[in-house]
Amino acid sequence: MFEDVSTAWEIDLWPKWDPSPWIDGDQRIDIQTTRQQVLDAAPLGDDVIHVRVEHTGHWIHREHPEVMVEAIAVVVDAVRNDHALQPCDEVFPQRYVTCISPS
Repeated sequence: MFEDVSTAWEIDLWPKWDPSPWIDGDQRIDIQTTRQQVLDAAPLGDDVIHVRVEHTGHWIHREHPEVMVEAIAVVVDAVRNDHALQPCDEVFPQRYVTCISPS
């Protein structure tokens, strides 16, 4: 389960937007190492639900916790019962949640 994650191309563009170092708490993040980890990560496969929650910022779990709770419940159910995830539009019929096909 990922919330508001970055992709490798976003990491490449970040220094153009903000040249200051990435800081997480009190730790400085090595951007190039992070980029390589993103590129080296195993694909998530076809069993992915990717959504955009409209009118939110970086705190989806605070602004629309019901979306996070439902997403977690669907993943837990699929793992516990050894079946594929439900189609995104069945899981999230809300008009403020847009399903994005993985590519």
